[in-house]
Amino acid sequence: MATEPEGVSENWSGYMASPNSDSGFSSVSGAWTQPTAKCSAGEATYSAFWVGLGGGSEASDALEQAGTQADCTADGQAVYYAWYELVPSAPVKLALKVSPGDSISTRVSVTGDQVTVSVSDRTTGQSVTRTLTMSDATPDTSTAEWIAEAPSACAGGSTEQCTPLPLTDFGTVKFRDALATADGHTGSISDSHWTSEAVELSPQDTNGLIGGGGGFYGHRPAALEETDGSSGGAAPTSLTSGGSAFTIKYDTKTSSSTSSGSDGYGGEGYGYAPGGYGGYGSYYGYGSYYGYGYGYGAYGYGAYGYGGGYPMY
Repeated sequence: MATEPEGVSENWSGYMASPNSDSGFSSVSGAWTQPTAKCSAGEATYSAFWVGLGGGSEASDALEQAGTQADCTADGQAVYYAWYELVPSAPVKLALKVSPGDSISTRVSVTGDQVTVSVSDRTTGQSVTRTLTMSDATPDTSTAEWIAEAPSACAGGSTEQCTPLPLTDFGTVKFRDALATADGHTGSISDSHWTSEAVELSPQDTNGLIGGGGGFYGHRPAALEETDGSSGGAAPTSLTSGGSAFTIKYDTKTSSSTSSGSDGYGGEGYGYAPGGYGGYGSYYGYGSYYGYGYGYGAYGYGAYGYGGGYPMY
């Protein structure tokens, strides 16, 4: 079990687990305190906090996730909301008011092609649960994740023109009660029934995301403004509370100790940057970044000019 960052990502920070059997996970859950977005006028920034299943391998073509957002508009206003997303379908904004400091609890479970997502605000006592059928793809249960993310935008529908969006300065976010279930067994991130790795978000060259087929997905923001590219990073601490808790810290100059080589793709092993998916018209795409041989990383995607608003339930 890893207790220090091993993977380097341009989009994700947190922990990812892979089961030791081929059956996959049936559920993932976690809780966190909604961070306060530190906003100032001049540039829009984005951050998402979520738990999910799937999307953690090059072969993935689906991801089931739910969580909250803390964004900043270009005029310095903070925006908070809850959402779920069943990639490759578009995200859905939930009718659940979220405020900084609220205690958020989220669970995603999969049975066949049925996905149940639940987001609860323990502070207000309000919650939303939806059971949905995935029709655009088969649910991916090969990995479980607990993530803080900086989404990315791919202009012109080309996965060769992906740019991570600026990460909102969220200070810190502490994940707790982080659990997953596989083969009827429920355990924390560090449970011996699966292998887990930490992921550090470390922005690289904004032109460095390489497209290709396959997975590594993330959440796309509810509204997207023009930005100048990615800024800021984040890194998870070691696990505590029996492997069920950790803290992710925002850092304006996070650098990875696990990537090497002048081009940032790893000086040893097979570091590479697959990921890439075209869809939703001409402005969506995905990218990923691998570092230092065994590492894994960048997940996420973004959107330019997503037409219309999101359904609200």
